[in-house]
Amino acid sequence: MTEHLSLGRSIRDNMDTAPLMPLSESPNRNRKDSLHVIRWLLEPSQPSIRYLTLTELLQHSPTSRQVAATRKRIMLEGWVPRLLRTQQESAYWVNPRSCYLPKYVATVWHLQLLAVLHADGSDTRIRNSCERFLRMHTMPDGGFSCASSSYHGKRSEECLTGRMTAALVRFGYSRDERIRSAVEWLLDHQLADGGWNCDSPHNPRHSSIYSTYMALWGLSEIPPRSRSSGVRNAIERGVEFMLAHRLFKSHRTGRVINGKWLDFKYPPNVGYDVLHSLKLMTDLGVVSDTRLCDALDVVESKMARGGLWLLDRVPRGWSREDASQRTIQLEKAGRPSKWITLQSLIVLSHTRRTERALRLWHPLLSGIEVARGSRV
Repeated sequence: MTEHLSLGRSIRDNMDTAPLMPLSESPNRNRKDSLHVIRWLLEPSQPSIRYLTLTELLQHSPTSRQVAATRKRIMLEGWVPRLLRTQQESAYWVNPRSCYLPKYVATVWHLQLLAVLHADGSDTRIRNSCERFLRMHTMPDGGFSCASSSYHGKRSEECLTGRMTAALVRFGYSRDERIRSAVEWLLDHQLADGGWNCDSPHNPRHSSIYSTYMALWGLSEIPPRSRSSGVRNAIERGVEFMLAHRLFKSHRTGRVINGKWLDFKYPPNVGYDVLHSLKLMTDLGVVSDTRLCDALDVVESKMARGGLWLLDRVPRGWSREDASQRTIQLEKAGRPSKWITLQSLIVLSHTRRTERALRLWHPLLSGIEVARGSRV
């Protein structure tokens, strides 16, 4: 493969979104499609996607020359500098009085997106925003509050504490005492069934899948060697809660809890969906549990012709103003998505779980194996 990789017009411009026939019916074409998809993901115009493709899908060493060069480009080209250009006073987005509101465009939502795109946490603009959040939203008990310090009656909240713990650890705050306190707060607020629930003031008896996902995301970013026995135990219990629900189903009836969870979203971690929940499970080393199968079936079923996945939904927040303005939109709904395609390929390549899945995905995975051995 060469440095300048491209996707042919037949795939980029004339994408047919009809579901694919089983891949095993056309192995040669599928292997060719998979290499086209990998070249598309490796295009240098989006270095965050290229970096994640190299490290998480093709499993190149983070210290390799190509990966290091790509990492440097993240702050210079693509989505990260685009997001940073909209920052105000090199410190916040949209609202100077709250990092959380309005959903989903204030500082919190930009920081968590920059974190998953592997923006450089030492950048002054990002550091300023992180410190602003910690100053305005840290509570005396160690958790993070959705309300800023200018509001009365505020309390720490599970989802925000989890999501911002994840982002801040990504940005280099893992040894910061404020993050350690946030982690302890999460451990103290885990419920008896192994999960978390942001409705905690009303003493819920059952955990929330969404709140549990967010808390686990925060804990998952702690480097494994730095995890205390309490963190390891909390992760194990939280993962078991998620698996008992197949990531999206009632543990009592087996019914889908919320149909919107089957819509794949970008930016990620704004709302909940099974794709990003699967990604979290694989990040935590859960790759062979059969209780992932239902969610993996959903991912398989959504692949479009050419081996790509579409973006189902762009999350939009609530506001008295035009709701269309309350969103961060980097890709278009209904179109092939680099982010969704990459996340889908990662979880499917890491979870070869049944004979059916191996038979279905072998040609695609073979193409990935070829690319892993190629010079990029």
